[in-house]
Amino acid sequence: MYGKAVKLETCGSYRRERLTCGDVDILITRTDNKPIAGMLEPLLQLLEKQGFLKERLGNTRTSDRGSEMYMGICKSKEDTFFRRIDIKVYPKDQYAFALLYFTGSDYFNRSMRLLAE
Repeated sequence: MYGKAVKLETCGSYRRERLTCGDVDILITRTDNKPIAGMLEPLLQLLEKQGFLKERLGNTRTSDRGSEMYMGICKSKEDTFFRRIDIKVYPKDQYAFALLYFTGSDYFNRSMRLLAE
């Protein structure tokens, strides 16, 4: 669909190399400086058609800073469990900050905010 113009990273507890993951956090950006507007919905429709995404937990959201977010339920063919999944699309100039935040942990994020204040 976008080829090498897209960067995708699995974040959260998976990126922190935890033994278990409560949910799946996927972070996406473009690498070619083009706008991200409208990227998320075609991806969601494709993943729904393939049977990976099972349910949407509300509407996709667009922030005032341009990011797009999906929250839902997924299940791979090999997995016996349904899992929560968040897919977030951020502009390239915000990606590094989003990567830091969505890798977590909650304690790290609270400590980082406290130090910034």
